[in-house]
Amino acid sequence: MTNTLKWKRPSAIARTLAVNEVLDRVLDLYPSFAAWTKGATARDAAGRPVTPSDPSAVAWSLDGAIERVIGDYEDPSITKREATRRHKLELRVFAQLGIDPAQFNDITSFENVRAFVAAKALWCAPYAPQR
Repeated sequence: MTNTLKWKRPSAIARTLAVNEVLDRVLDLYPSFAAWTKGATARDAAGRPVTPSDPSAVAWSLDGAIERVIGDYEDPSITKREATRRHKLELRVFAQLGIDPAQFNDITSFENVRAFVAAKALWCAPYAPQR
C-alpha cells in the first residue's frame, strides 16, 4: 500500500507553522501502519531508505515525518533565513515532544507514535473557547 498524500513543499509555506500544526500534519502522514518506518527517516515503496523530502517516500519515522513537514534546514538550496526558521521550528517541536523522536520511534510501536503525537498536538493547541 502506498501513501498518496499530496504534500506542499515546505518552502512554499509562507508563514511559520505553530507546533500543533506541525504535529497535525505529521499525523496526516500516518493514515496507516504502512506509512510508518523504523531504522530510517523515510523509505520508498520498495523499502529502500530515502530522504524524508524525497518524492518517492511513502513511509516516515517520527523524526523523518517532522522533517518532511518542516523541511530540511540543511538544504543547500534555501536561504540562510529559511534555514534558521526551519531549524528554530524543529527545535520548538522537539522541545514540545520532550523526547528524542528518532529514539522513541525505534523503541515503540506505530500505535504509540500516533497516540503520543496526537496527545502532544492537542496539548499544545491554542485554546479556542466554544461559542
